[in-house]
Amino acid sequence: MIRERYNLEILRKTFVPRAEWTDFPPAANRAAWKGFSEGRLNAIRRARAIALGEAALAGPWLALPASLYMQFGSNGNRSNYEDVYFTRRQRLAELVLAECYEYKGRFIDEIINGIWAVCEETTWIIPAHSIKGPNGLLPSIDLANQSVDLFATQTAQFLGLIYRLLGPELDRVSPVVCERLIQQVETQVLLPVESRDDFWWLSGRNNWTPWCTSNCLGAAMFIWDDVNRLAAFADRMNVACDRFIAGYAPDGGCDEGPTYWGVAAGALLIQLELLYSRSNGAVSVYDEPLIRNMGTFLTTAHLDGPWFTNFSDAPAASSPRRAVVYCYGKRVDAPEMMDLALLGMRNWDPEGEVDPPLAVSGGEALFAALTELNWIPADAAPLNLSRPLTRYLPDLQVAVLRQSSVPGQGLVAAIKGSHNDASHNHNDVGHFTVMLDGQPGIIDLGTEEYTRQTFSDRRYDLWCIRGNGHNAPLFDGIEQLAGRQYEACDTRFSTDGLVDTFATDMARAYPETAGLKHVRRTLTLDRSTGTIIVSDKVERAVPTVDFEVRLYAHPAVEQIAPGVLAFATSPRRLLMQYDANLFQVVITPIAIQDARLLQVWGDTLYRVSLKAAIPETVAYQMIFSIE
Repeated sequence: MIRERYNLEILRKTFVPRAEWTDFPPAANRAAWKGFSEGRLNAIRRARAIALGEAALAGPWLALPASLYMQFGSNGNRSNYEDVYFTRRQRLAELVLAECYEYKGRFIDEIINGIWAVCEETTWIIPAHSIKGPNGLLPSIDLANQSVDLFATQTAQFLGLIYRLLGPELDRVSPVVCERLIQQVETQVLLPVESRDDFWWLSGRNNWTPWCTSNCLGAAMFIWDDVNRLAAFADRMNVACDRFIAGYAPDGGCDEGPTYWGVAAGALLIQLELLYSRSNGAVSVYDEPLIRNMGTFLTTAHLDGPWFTNFSDAPAASSPRRAVVYCYGKRVDAPEMMDLALLGMRNWDPEGEVDPPLAVSGGEALFAALTELNWIPADAAPLNLSRPLTRYLPDLQVAVLRQSSVPGQGLVAAIKGSHNDASHNHNDVGHFTVMLDGQPGIIDLGTEEYTRQTFSDRRYDLWCIRGNGHNAPLFDGIEQLAGRQYEACDTRFSTDGLVDTFATDMARAYPETAGLKHVRRTLTLDRSTGTIIVSDKVERAVPTVDFEVRLYAHPAVEQIAPGVLAFATSPRRLLMQYDANLFQVVITPIAIQDARLLQVWGDTLYRVSLKAAIPETVAYQMIFSIE
């Protein structure tokens, strides 16, 4: 798509010289940085940035010893190394931002220390992604065959942005600092990517492609003066991005889930915006319907407040990339995307304060802050727009259905069909979630902290990823399996404005040993009765079986009458009716200890098990309503 419209020759003609590029103004452009300080919000941002920079002046730089790197190979822990790795970059970003605002030179020496520390790292590739040496613990130092991962490219972009912002100021102390910076950016990332075709992420398979290409393109744009070289490199990155775009169906659905959208379509936005701004708007594919649909997927997946329909490895609650979502919405004329970004900035309170006032966190801390300053007007305020009652993505087979278009009111249901071979896959064909008044009731657990096991052949031993961590039925304990052949079939959707109906057959998502002919699940939202009805019809080729449906819930659950459960949403409770003559119900509190799940759910979840011995054919319903 990109390269068909903008070949190498067009890029050479349209790219402006680095000195004439207006995005990400250098610190020496005091008029621009004065603009970033004007107005109430920007004044708060400036004060916060300088305070963070002052705090970052104190103390030594955390070490990244080989023993930390080796932990991933020895015990599977990836967090201990990554925590220090990203903390170093966070601190450096805070120092740089403070200096750009204040511009008095008092942060420069510590900035140099930070640059020196990052440049001294043997590799910028995190342990989970690296090609290891002979013992499998430390990274290979064979530069000719080194890998380049997404965090190496992110570091290259980060250092390149520092060079764009403060290059002359660093040179006045010593030109060696920027020489060292450029040397490492080129050696560790740009030269290998410029000259080799063996990086798997060039294939366009998943979010790694736009995440890596946009980082690489940003790094090159920030440090290279040769427009011809830059154009050739951009053309190379565009080829990879075209492969990524080609993997998307017309509805633009992201099978990696809404959180990974930020580094999938969201990273593609960064690639497109770099091309757009460096060409003064001459290079643009924002008018392509597929590009628009890839963006608006995020608003389709958004349920209410911080909550998203979180299939794959996505957490249920997240904060979208503020500047990326806003800019995407602006470019493709999607006001709901811009509103989503502005609401997220205010912790989902339309009248609330922007909190934090400026996004300065994580591995992309500096880039996030600069894009927020450049891409979102400081006086932009959310409108808290009404939501479409019905959203259906026919290619991804995901539906989001609302009782009310008013945010935070009424029942909301989400359900997916598709297959069990998505990127960051969970075995979740037919899984559904239910919310009431902006609060989760029936949930998708999400994923625990990543470890070596998460992306190993033991991935589907993990409780929240495997089939029995979702709410499709279990047959004698047999659950859904992973693989493209384990899929939904005969998926249908219909609506007449009052009644929305999603139906799919889950039988093929199970192995043959389950003996299934059909497992037909139908979810209906009826606005006239204020109910969500989940109807399952099971046909098997074998006789009676021990049968179970596992529902996971965030609020406390109690049985208030035979065949009626109440979920403690507030102020109105979510009710669920079931056939008490068919099912025995077991409610089990689950203590949560994993840090990632704790952040979303707190320390306790509830599993509601509907158990029965069923014949060859059975039909039943779960009816959700408001107390």
